[in-house]
Amino acid sequence: MSTIIKIANDSVDVDIDRLTLLLYDLDKIHHEASPERFPLRPLEQRREDVRKIFDHGCVFYAENGSQIIGFASVLEKGDALVIEHLFVKPEFRLNKVATKLVESI
Repeated sequence: MSTIIKIANDSVDVDIDRLTLLLYDLDKIHHEASPERFPLRPLEQRREDVRKIFDHGCVFYAENGSQIIGFASVLEKGDALVIEHLFVKPEFRLNKVATKLVESI
């Protein structure tokens, strides 16, 4: 199956629960690397964090079939766009998913 890049401008455009789980996966990787610097936050708090992204930005996400396999959260800061998070599930890395996400911004 091919990967499709989509954009979500608000929480209605994407499955918040699936996106939250991806962000939580990213948190776990950071936490494993440096627990004192990256404490794990509760899943419900991360769900709220995902919703807050839409206050000042959007999310580009990659789908493969019905599965969200990666995302980039993008915030507007003045005249610039800033990538806040960029994550691709480990089993889909080396398939240029992150490259496709960044090129779509």
